[in-house]
This record gives sequence, C-alpha cells and structure tokens, in this order.
Amino acid sequence: MGAPAVMRIRGGIMFRRAHAYAAIAATAAIAFAAPAAASPPVTPNPAITPGAGVSIHDATGDGGGACTLGFLATGTDGSHYAFTAGHCAHDGNVLMPYQTQGNYQHIGQFAQSVHESTWPDIAAIRLDGTLPLDNRVLSRRPVTGVTSAISANDTLCFYGMRSGRQCGEVIVPPSPGDDSVTFSSTAVPGDSGAPVYRIEKDGTATAVGILKGGDDNWGASATLIQPFLKKWDLTLDTTPRVPTPALPVGYQPSR
Repeated sequence: MGAPAVMRIRGGIMFRRAHAYAAIAATAAIAFAAPAAASPPVTPNPAITPGAGVSIHDATGDGGGACTLGFLATGTDGSHYAFTAGHCAHDGNVLMPYQTQGNYQHIGQFAQSVHESTWPDIAAIRLDGTLPLDNRVLSRRPVTGVTSAISANDTLCFYGMRSGRQCGEVIVPPSPGDDSVTFSSTAVPGDSGAPVYRIEKDGTATAVGILKGGDDNWGASATLIQPFLKKWDLTLDTTPRVPTPALPVGYQPSR
C-alpha cells in the first residue's frame, strides 16, 4: 500500500437507512466525541494498542487534541497501521505517551482519512515502527476477526481513552450497503476513534467499527471497519502480536 496521500471527503449528507431511523442517525452524528483538549494528559501505555490514547498535531506542530486508537492492520507492503476517527485527522504527527506520563513518542502520520457530515468517519495512521505493537484491545482482549453482520440482538462495546469500556445493545443495525451502526452507549471527547467490537463467548473480540461518538439521548455511532479494510487494501491484525515480555493479563492503565 505504501504511504498514500491523505484523502479527505467532507460534506454531503447521505442516509442509507430506513426513513424511520433518519432522525436518530442525524442527531447521533452531530453528537460526535470531538478530539479532547490537551488537558487532562493522555494516559501512557506500554504499546500501541486498540484503546490507547494519542495526541494529534497539525502541520504547524500545534496540538489538535487527543483521540483513541482503534484496531491495528497491515498493508500489502508489510507496513503497520492503526485506525481512528476521520474527524481526528490532521496533517501533522501522531504521538503517544510511552510507559510513563509525559514521555510522548512519535508513532506515525495519517495515511487515509474520510470524514463526512454523517458517515463514514474513519482514518488510518501509518505507523513508523518505533514502539511495540499489541493488537489486543487495550493489551488484554484478543481480536480474532472482523464482521459487518450486526443485528439488533447484538451487544457492542468500545474502549475509549476517557470512558474505558462501555457496552450497549444495538439500536440501529447496518442496512444493506450501509457503513455505520448505532448502539446504546455514551461517549465523551477523547473517545473518538475507539475500537468497537462484539465480545464472543470465548472472551475474544470481533472487530466491528471505529467510534465516531455518542450521547445519552441517541447512543453511540461507529463506522464499520470491514469496508475500509478492503477499500484501503489493509488486513486486520488478528495473529497474536504481543510485546516481549508479555503484558500482565488484565492490564489497564487508567481503570
């Protein structure tokens, strides 16, 4: 895949849902979890992992706020990527506090980004390989697959840098050709980009999407990740990728 130029698509409200869901979808899109301001500081992590907080900068080097990393993926050339929300994308560097508070390390730059006024809202960061990778959700829950086949009977979870793990029942499942899902949960600024997943009976996670945001009234919304893995020629990382020595089971830096 190489290092493609950043692609942004803005504007153009597109509803593919039934008319009965249109008002819900529009309102949920407005209530996105914007990048958090620089304070409070981003919690450090021992690896680049889904659920970790990152600091986003623009081309001038100014901080553009903080967002959450989504799932990890690999390009056809072997380069590594991390997903996040499209509205988090800027033209500068992405940094993560590594192991200790304030020890910010450069981890990469945005390679792909789509941010429409409703959906989709998703981006891929090309990682520079300087820090270890752990493709488990917050270094503890293995990711074993990806799906867009979500029903109203499913419960979805996300792990945000501010809210931790939040779960809720699906409110609006994807319709054919749709690229979003809405579920009963609440997100706050900084949670944008969090991995959205379904917990399976064996405790593993199946990747579903990337969090856009949400509130108490309309639930949380996410962009499905599977269509963009295909579009951007990426493969979701499901083969165990755990730093050596392995992190303790249940490791959670913030809660």
